[in-house]
Amino acid sequence: MSIVIAIGPMPPPLNGATLVNAAVCARLASRTTLHVVDTSVEAKFHSRYHLKRALRHGVALTVIARHCRSKGKRSVYLTCPGGYALWYIIALAICARALGYVTVVHHHSFAHQSRVSVAMRTLVRVVGNRGKHVLLCPSMRERFEELYQPLGASSVCSNVSWVTLTDLESDRQQNVGHPFRIGHLGSLSRAKGLQELPGLVTALVGDGIDSELWLAGSAPTRADQLALDAALAVL
Repeated sequence: MSIVIAIGPMPPPLNGATLVNAAVCARLASRTTLHVVDTSVEAKFHSRYHLKRALRHGVALTVIARHCRSKGKRSVYLTCPGGYALWYIIALAICARALGYVTVVHHHSFAHQSRVSVAMRTLVRVVGNRGKHVLLCPSMRERFEELYQPLGASSVCSNVSWVTLTDLESDRQQNVGHPFRIGHLGSLSRAKGLQELPGLVTALVGDGIDSELWLAGSAPTRADQLALDAALAVL
């Protein structure tokens, strides 16, 4: 059986990346010999946060090295973050390639597609043609390939792929007779679509669909707060 080392944040905390990682690992566990390295970190102090992240990625390096002589196909599954933690991923990718692993990079953030990133360019070169990149949608892949011209294969896997039919059926039964609800949770910012949501809800209502918008979180900047206030005024 093939060996997969999955490295990335796992629940808790609960967010899009950790939930997808948990679902991916559950699928891999039934088909491979899976080793999971959880890189989730919760710390109140900035310096302590980065120290903990460095230590957890150091653990990941030791796991990669420990299994480098295992028989069969060996792969490393990496969750690609949107911030400076990408440099940790580069170190893991270098180690994985040097030890003969196939590297799969799952991109969860559009940050490196909205602007050219030196770190992402470095990661793409390190992965080379021995790895694969997984993007969230066709437009994300097109932009990624345009900016970074990866040598390895790339594919699209929407986060919807990890929502089970059981989940959808349960939600449908619970929401019979209730308005169609759109939730925007977390960072209430223009970059995450805050300005588009009022227009979406207005269009749905205009088409006769009873709809409502639920917001939970905070606006990170003054400009985002103004956009939030404008959205609430429209609705």
